[in-house]
Amino acid sequence: MSTTTPLKLHVQTRDIVQLVLVSMAWQILSFYSGLPFDSPEAHQLNKVIFETIYYHALKMSCELAKRDDPYDTYEGSPILSRGILQPDMWGVVPSNRWYWDALRKMIARNGVRNTVVLAPVPSSLTS
Repeated sequence: MSTTTPLKLHVQTRDIVQLVLVSMAWQILSFYSGLPFDSPEAHQLNKVIFETIYYHALKMSCELAKRDDPYDTYEGSPILSRGILQPDMWGVVPSNRWYWDALRKMIARNGVRNTVVLAPVPSSLTS
């Protein structure tokens, strides 16, 4: 009997890893900290959490690309190969919590290993 799981098979055959997130974590933090879910503080907490996850997911993907090469069609790809990150597409300036300029330079030098680094799942919990 094979021990290959569907996830392992998907990663082996496509070399794509997608991190799927359910944002219950920030809701739990909001709940236990006493923040109302629709408060400005809860919205800020959500931004901080997802900005942090996005930054580190991109950074890790870049580190993997340095070791294992970028994904096959990275060169000439319309977004990341041109240094365009998600906040750029949204017209949002990221916080100065992380080293965005350094990350852009790393990506320009090494590429990224994954075509998709985050895929937050909308659900009744996140709507």
